[in-house]
Amino acid sequence: MFRSTHSIRVLVAFSPRVRGCSLAALHTSTARGQKKFDFHEQTSSFKESAKNPAVDSRLITDDYQYIRDNYQTPRHPVMLCHGLCGFDSLNILSLAPPFSYWHGIKEALAANDIEVYTAAVAPTASIQVRAKYLLDAIVEKVPANETAADGRPVININLIGHSMGGLDARYVISRLIPERAKTLGTSDSAIKVSSLTTIATPHRGSYIADLLVASPLGPDKFPALYRVLPTMGFDDNSAEGFKQLTCAFMREKFNPTVLDDPTVAYFSYGAKARPHFFGVFRQAWERLYQQEGDNDGMVSVESAKWGEYIGTINNVDHLDLINFTNIVQYNWKRLLGIPNPFNAIALYLHVTDMLAKKGF
Repeated sequence: MFRSTHSIRVLVAFSPRVRGCSLAALHTSTARGQKKFDFHEQTSSFKESAKNPAVDSRLITDDYQYIRDNYQTPRHPVMLCHGLCGFDSLNILSLAPPFSYWHGIKEALAANDIEVYTAAVAPTASIQVRAKYLLDAIVEKVPANETAADGRPVININLIGHSMGGLDARYVISRLIPERAKTLGTSDSAIKVSSLTTIATPHRGSYIADLLVASPLGPDKFPALYRVLPTMGFDDNSAEGFKQLTCAFMREKFNPTVLDDPTVAYFSYGAKARPHFFGVFRQAWERLYQQEGDNDGMVSVESAKWGEYIGTINNVDHLDLINFTNIVQYNWKRLLGIPNPFNAIALYLHVTDMLAKKGF
């Protein structure tokens, strides 16, 4: 039972400069003599392709404002899958403690007696490469917890993916687990994914990725980012991750070939927020809203829908969803007596509570 809101710190100071990882490219203008990219032509079929799943959108306003006294614990372990430019933990300064992508979230789940793991995948690599890291993390970190009819040990797990992490998980389920099953040794554990919950995952791509890839300052021009990747333990320093989040790639290549597994339960959440004038996501939000409608600054609500859509979390941006709340903003609201309507830790405790109630 998880009872205290004081045992886990829910805030992290995160500067707008870091939050805007690659948004500077959105401010660039077309170079003289360069042919202007026709974004409308590239994304004209987006809304047509974003068919609503079985459950219509529900606007979630304050369901995750507070941490409740009681949450049920799922039967199977949980693996958290991070998004583009993400990490498991990051050592920025040698004397400072490592900074976690899932700041406070993993600790809160563990405090609720949930067997929880995190995966570290190549931050900007292709979905295929990132998915291989994710599969390796499952095999290496999660012990077998069931036994199949033939006596083989089985790793039964729930996956929760934020942003691109949800696409990595879909690829693991659809492609890598079946491929691995063909070559299992007699003592190797089989892998069974019971559920996948995606949070603000661009299942149909994002117009922001279209903008970045087409920009003169696109992902191929991020040498500083690539230089730091080897220090994080990754050899792959490609920009394929950015390119594969375009609407065209998801529509024409990924979704037609990465099919859902009928034995896996798929759940999804979206988010929307209207940034203030000086907000870090302001420029991205405006561009995305014109093309795809309501969004969290990076991913639209329509693109986030997959499987059983639980609902749209209101007034929450893409990084608030993983507890990257700006501490200055939070304390300012607190000083003025303005309640904060969203607590990311409450969201993930709710997700795992839902999984437990469904028998996962």
